Amino acid sequence: MESFEESGERQPGRRALARSAFERARIVRRVGDIWRQMAISEERCLVDSKNDLTLQKALTQSYQLYLMRSHPSILVVLVVVFAGCLSGVPFSSNPPMSSEACNGATSPAFYALGTQVEKNIWDTKSVVVGFELGDNADILLVAYENESRLGIQPYNNTQAVAVDGLRIPLSHQLTGNHTVRVVMYGDTNENGKYDPDVDTPCQHDGTILQTENRTINFSRFTANSTTNA
Repeated sequence: MESFEESGERQPGRRALARSAFERARIVRRVGDIWRQMAISEERCLVDSKNDLTLQKALTQSYQLYLMRSHPSILVVLVVVFAGCLSGVPFSSNPPMSSEACNGATSPAFYALGTQVEKNIWDTKSVVVGFELGDNADILLVAYENESRLGIQPYNNTQAVAVDGLRIPLSHQLTGNHTVRVVMYGDTNENGKYDPDVDTPCQHDGTILQTENRTINFSRFTANSTTNA
């Protein structure tokens, strides 16, 4: 059998091979972590590009190329290809809350819905929620049906507080069944208005603070609408 020496090639030492294997494994783990974090952090970007797969294909090909060659420079390709969507998002396995405006916040929940007192609280012109906040929080509660905004209510406080029954006024009266959810945002610029380019959802350990999707029959609150007007 022909040996490396006989063919004119120099056989690498065991230590060199071990170092090479270790380095490959280390970098593969690192790029895998970055790949997964990009996929999570930039979900919105990927969704926005779902009709144009150029970005996803380029990123996938870069990752495959890296695995084949295990060269650190390929790591740069991953970042460069995705740079248009990163917008400064940090690579962190546990993203913090969106801003200090969300200090101490807990997920909102529909207040008193399905209880005996709902008739005294709910109507066809608003959604009612409860939640908790820490000191000096400044948030926005935004009600949605699917991706359509139904209403917005700002709230700020100086001391920690448990809020029961905050009413979010709706842009129009609802009747019949509607599937609604409420998302909590940090009012980053403290203007009391929802600015999609500035205000981001409050998060805890990477989970957005929001209610469940709940199908509500608003017609059963019709009698209350005049009283709460």
